Amino acid sequence: MDTTENIQERDKRRIEGLIKLLQDIAGGEFKTRYIPGEMDDEIEALGTGVNLLAEEIEAKVTELERFNKLFTGRELAMAELKKKNKMLEEALKKAGGAVAPESMEASATPSRPF
Repeated sequence: MDTTENIQERDKRRIEGLIKLLQDIAGGEFKTRYIPGEMDDEIEALGTGVNLLAEEIEAKVTELERFNKLFTGRELAMAELKKKNKMLEEALKKAGGAVAPESMEASATPSRPF
């Protein structure tokens, strides 16, 4: 038989485990999970809730990392295009055919008949 003291000590250890788990999650360890025991009580419910929270955070972090890679790649490509545009403008000036950037944009846009 479990005495009240044994039950309190067991619950204290379980709560301390949840606290450690939450600290790990706060530190970026989103794969850490609460391992449910055989108890069907509030501490188990809390552990299940912490697991759901960790899964949601992990999914959001993964999504943010994916967007970050996408936007970083886009920014690098734009920087490369700006560099190439500048080189083309300089080459055009050296060739004696200085063209204003506005006229370059206009020539690149197809005209529509009226």
